[in-house]
Amino acid sequence: MTRAKQASLPHRRPLTIAISLAFLHAGAVRAQIYPAATIPSGSNLDYEQYYDGSVVASGTIEGSVTIHPTGTYPAQLGGAGVSVFRGATVTMNPNLGVPGPIVITSDYRAGAPNDALYIAYGTVNIVASSAGVRLVGNGPSVHGVYMPEATGGPSLLTGANVSIETNGLAADGMRPYGARSTIDLRDTAITVNGQDSWGVRSWGGSSITLTDSSITTKGALGTGAGASAGGVRVYNGSVATINGNSTITTAVDGNLGLNVEAGGTLNTNTDPATPGTVTVSTSGAGSHAVRIGTASANLNRLSVSTTQSATYGLTASGTSNVRGSQVDVSTRGASSYGIWISGSTTATLATGSITTQGQSAHGLLAGSGAATVNLSDFAIATHGTQGYGIYGWTGSTTNFAGGSITTDQASTYGVYANAGMVNLLRSSATGAGTSVTTSGTNAYAVRIQNGGQFNATGATLRATGAGTAAIVFDAPQTITGLQASAPTPALPTLPATTPLMASTEPPPPLAIVTPTPAAPTELGSDVAAPAAGGVGARAGVAAPPRAGGYNLSLQDTTVTSDSGVALWAFGGVANVSVVNSTLSGGGGAINATTRSGLGATLNLDASNATLTGRIYTDATSTSVVNLTRNSVWHVMASSNVTELTNTDSLIDFPVTALLDSAPTSQGSYRSVAIDNGYVGTGGTVTLNTYLNEGGALSNQYSDRLLIRGAASGTTLLQIRPSAGSPGRLTSPSGVITNDEGISVVQVAGASTVGAFSLAGGYVVAPDSPYEYRLYAYGPGSVHGTAEASQNLVSTGAGHWDYRLQSAYVTPGGEVDPEAPGDPGGEVDDPVPPDARREVAPQVASYLSAPVAFLHAGLMDLDSLHRRLGEVRDDRELGRDRGPGEMFMRAYGGNFKYRSNQSFQAFGYDISGDYGAIQVGGNLFRQVDDDGTWRFGAAGSMGWLHYEPVAIDGPSATRASIYRLYGFGTYQSQQGWYVDGIVSVGWFNGRTTTDARGEVAPLRGTSYAASAEAGYPLALSYGLNLEPQLQFVGQHLAFRNMTDGDGLAVNIGSQNQLTGRLGVRLTRPVEVSTGRVTPYAGFDIVHAFAGGTGVQVGDAMFQTGRYGDAMLFSLGVNGTPSRNFSMHGRVSYQKSFGTGGVRGVLVNFGAKYVF
Repeated sequence: MTRAKQASLPHRRPLTIAISLAFLHAGAVRAQIYPAATIPSGSNLDYEQYYDGSVVASGTIEGSVTIHPTGTYPAQLGGAGVSVFRGATVTMNPNLGVPGPIVITSDYRAGAPNDALYIAYGTVNIVASSAGVRLVGNGPSVHGVYMPEATGGPSLLTGANVSIETNGLAADGMRPYGARSTIDLRDTAITVNGQDSWGVRSWGGSSITLTDSSITTKGALGTGAGASAGGVRVYNGSVATINGNSTITTAVDGNLGLNVEAGGTLNTNTDPATPGTVTVSTSGAGSHAVRIGTASANLNRLSVSTTQSATYGLTASGTSNVRGSQVDVSTRGASSYGIWISGSTTATLATGSITTQGQSAHGLLAGSGAATVNLSDFAIATHGTQGYGIYGWTGSTTNFAGGSITTDQASTYGVYANAGMVNLLRSSATGAGTSVTTSGTNAYAVRIQNGGQFNATGATLRATGAGTAAIVFDAPQTITGLQASAPTPALPTLPATTPLMASTEPPPPLAIVTPTPAAPTELGSDVAAPAAGGVGARAGVAAPPRAGGYNLSLQDTTVTSDSGVALWAFGGVANVSVVNSTLSGGGGAINATTRSGLGATLNLDASNATLTGRIYTDATSTSVVNLTRNSVWHVMASSNVTELTNTDSLIDFPVTALLDSAPTSQGSYRSVAIDNGYVGTGGTVTLNTYLNEGGALSNQYSDRLLIRGAASGTTLLQIRPSAGSPGRLTSPSGVITNDEGISVVQVAGASTVGAFSLAGGYVVAPDSPYEYRLYAYGPGSVHGTAEASQNLVSTGAGHWDYRLQSAYVTPGGEVDPEAPGDPGGEVDDPVPPDARREVAPQVASYLSAPVAFLHAGLMDLDSLHRRLGEVRDDRELGRDRGPGEMFMRAYGGNFKYRSNQSFQAFGYDISGDYGAIQVGGNLFRQVDDDGTWRFGAAGSMGWLHYEPVAIDGPSATRASIYRLYGFGTYQSQQGWYVDGIVSVGWFNGRTTTDARGEVAPLRGTSYAASAEAGYPLALSYGLNLEPQLQFVGQHLAFRNMTDGDGLAVNIGSQNQLTGRLGVRLTRPVEVSTGRVTPYAGFDIVHAFAGGTGVQVGDAMFQTGRYGDAMLFSLGVNGTPSRNFSMHGRVSYQKSFGTGGVRGVLVNFGAKYVF
């Protein structure tokens, strides 16, 4: 071989060339040795198989072949097992010949070309087999596969069932480089045992794909500069793709699992058609499972784990881009983060899990730097102390959508936003929000420090540990936005790749060196709970003007602390937005306290939100709470705020177990103290109050709103009577004064009479129907000034006091305590002699029910002629010979009742109306010479409406009344008749008031019977005078009930016997179709029974009697055909005596005989 040809051999080294020249000089020149086209089974070759495409274009190696260069190599050959150059194609098929493994071994020899398989512009295909191909490299820099950049053309290695083992310093399992180098292997096992060795090391644009393969590294990490070792390393533009159920395992300190840097690309399972999960496991110290530095990664179906301290599952730094899905990370060592994203990296991963076990082992660490992390549908769990689920560090932004975060040790935070921003969002795949749960002592669901920001939409945040807050916000002194971080420089132009480098030469350096980021050392400290005791009071202290936007936002989010506070503003400026969310804490809803001398400035805007628990503000902090859009604050303990706005919202003091058990203990009640100002715009405050006589402060038991500044706007007060409230009279002396009753709201500054008003205008105790009303005393009030001895909001005079006091009414209206002189004078107003205590508006409807329902019953039973018309005409016209008859009638009218009870005895007049339809028939009829018997049945449905005339307030009752009837009638041939009716019915109604709406149901049953008789007397001119006598007995049974004010109502059973004595004048007129009979009637109605008792709460009232009346009627009966008749009647009822019913009754009916 000539020197020129010798120099052109791509894998020759300078020392090799020198040796060859020595052979030429010695005259020991031999011909180059090339392999045969086929290396048959059983071959055991001890020299390099050198495939030169210009000489051996293609070759085949059969099964059961061993290639192991040893001893003195033939001329021009080296220690490599198989070399493929200049476009040669080699097929290794262990299935051919005698099936068996193909074993290729290369031993290190100084000065000789080594490597088990060397490819430079050639193609090698390894056919899948059970026996497989084994590549072994022994010695320093003896690689299993070496594929340098070739100038002549591409290099390609494909195949399956390959085993690669190297045993030397810097001896890689596979070392391809250059854009023309490609490796694609399946079911391959790579083991590297030497120091500073990689299972795969690649750069310069090469492409490596491993599917269902394994890499095991066992070599130590060297101590020199640039020393590295591990499973896969790609950089300077190379691409590695790991697919299927591939595994990368290392148990050696400093060995990395997967490492991509300086413009390299790492992919796992990018082909959905290839099943499986790539698993990366490291158990050595500092052995990170996946490290990405200024590079790209597309990670899918990847599971990584580490076991030692300070070893990370997945770390990406510099200017990197990471994306993928189904990534599961597990670490066991202290300070071993699951995922760490820093620099200017953007990481977007969907679905997966992160689990850490060690102390300070955070699930996700974002930052420092302007890193952006987007995780969706991940489950993060940390099990070590101070192991945070998400740590949002300096300048970073983390978007966590859906999924869950759990921690179970002390001092661990679900989310730690330390100078970074963390956003919890809804999953785009499921719509579900994030669940954050912590269970250790001082394990906050969220901690925000050093200007960090936190926002949550659709999240559930819960801290279950003892005394643990859900959100602790160490707010900044001023809001300036996130701390800016200089971005990591972008990847420069990749350097040119040097072709045909000797395999012993060191790899080129990284095109860009991404510094290893420093781990955070700052850990959040535990927050000391405020001292036990009552809330502070600082009259007139104003909150500073708001500055900056929101640095904490919660939307559609639930925040819960089982035993601590839901939101803790720990010093600094906290601008908080709570929209469609809830804050609930066993230790309070919100705290605003001082941090290292820096008071908290809390500005909280709640929109359609629910706050449950105390709001506490310490002496050097301020809190501005704005409740809007149907927000609710459940005040579980006495609270204090600096300023409070209540717009279309509710401040509620719920009933507690302590209040139920001790309603007359001052400690059972709570207050909200407002240091500066209160504004109510359509808001409501619900207070618990023990409704007794009040008076001295020691005898008042109530929740209170205490405003130490001014109050403006309008607020509705709802008073919830405490259990056992007696409802006693607050002015037993008969004089209304400003120190009587119960104080529920006090204002130290400016206010108005109308700033607070009582819902519905009144409140009653559960066992008493007598009203308390709200009276405002203060400067300029028509009720006079407030009593100084009752002052709870200031030490000076001139405060406002809103008090519950017994209400009185006279026939002319309410008794309103007014000062005798100009407004603001002392109140000394006696109760008028014609006054009585005011009752709840619905009481009037209860007392009016017996009269109204009895009147409806009389209209239902009525008389024979209003039911059947002129029954005599049927016999006289021969229409009564058939088996029966059917009838229908509609009747009704309005009525007014005047009570015989006095005003002071709670007598109420009534205005009402009743209408009904009755349908029935005579099912049996018997006619003989003496008379006619009729027996039948009917049913009716009626509608009753009545409204008492009550100075206590308007009320109304509407009821549907249903009845069934059985009746029998005898019509004598001489004209007289006897008619009897029995009836059973039921009614279903409801009582409403303007103050409460529907306040009570009225249900019950009714029974009635009627006996009527009449005898006609013939007069001249065809007239007939018919005297009538009727008795009607009724029994009403009202069901007991408890109404909307908590009053027990017992209307009970009502019995009435009514008599009617009347006369009817008729004048029949014959017509072509039969007969028309007009008539006029006059009746006297007398009720034999008086009023009865109705009990409301513990008060018994007497109803009015039905009374007596005169009834004037005009009617007509006609027979337009032989079988059909019609009748109608109009009556006017006029009461007389001390009380009774008057009104108009209209009745229209029709009858068909057959």
